Amino acid sequence: MADSFTHLHVHTEFSMLDGAARLDELVAKAVADGQPAIGITDHGNMYGVLEFYKECRAQGVKPVIGTEAYMAHDSRRERPARRGRIDDSGGDTEGGNKLYYHLTLLAETDQGYRNLIQLASLAFMEGYYYKPRIDWELLAQYHDGLIATTGCLGGHVLQSLLHGDGKGALDKAARLQDIFGKDNLFVELQDHGLAAQHETNPKLIERYSAGLIATTGCLGGPVLQSMLNGDDRGALEKAARLQDIFGKDNLFVELQDHGIAAQLETNPKLVEI
Repeated sequence: MADSFTHLHVHTEFSMLDGAARLDELVAKAVADGQPAIGITDHGNMYGVLEFYKECRAQGVKPVIGTEAYMAHDSRRERPARRGRIDDSGGDTEGGNKLYYHLTLLAETDQGYRNLIQLASLAFMEGYYYKPRIDWELLAQYHDGLIATTGCLGGHVLQSLLHGDGKGALDKAARLQDIFGKDNLFVELQDHGLAAQHETNPKLIERYSAGLIATTGCLGGPVLQSMLNGDDRGALEKAARLQDIFGKDNLFVELQDHGIAAQLETNPKLVEI
């Protein structure tokens, strides 16, 4: 399996207002690509886990259960005043921090799965503020059997790096390592062609003594997924279905260019729709 690859940071249709990948199609794509396993890390919830597990078992792929948790700056009970707009990385507060941060968590054992359930539930019951949030206290209490990563650009460690706070980033990475253990914290690297990632990836590699994993934060809208699978007719039919629902004046073609090969392939096709 040395030459195999597994997507461990994946958003499905259960990542509200973010992911769009249907579970059966997602798992089938992993099978077609020869992936031995595939993860699920929906934002702040585990709604799709049971269906995902059944789909993976049915199609012969190992399911890796996880979540991309939202995390408070310090305490899940804090309610800071918001400043400006909310963005994917959590927006800003009057104190200069974020309303929430991202943290990728994966279950390594059955106990880890149970702890994920506890964290996801308590995030809603005790930490909900714009998003369901956990905190350092809950991580310390429910860390057994879990693997954590430093996360995406919206994570505690990366946010500190982006603000020029190298010591703060190191302190937060050390705190995560103290909680999860040296063997269960990984430095997560992503490259979507973003300048911020090109700035932080070398620092992550150079400064932190932890294992490395490469992820893409897979999302997968239905139109683009059809195009990437070579099904242009299917893409056109899905776009037409969206237009039937929303109307010609209320459906827009979204173009993104982060220098990613898939976007360079699909953008011209989107323009022609």
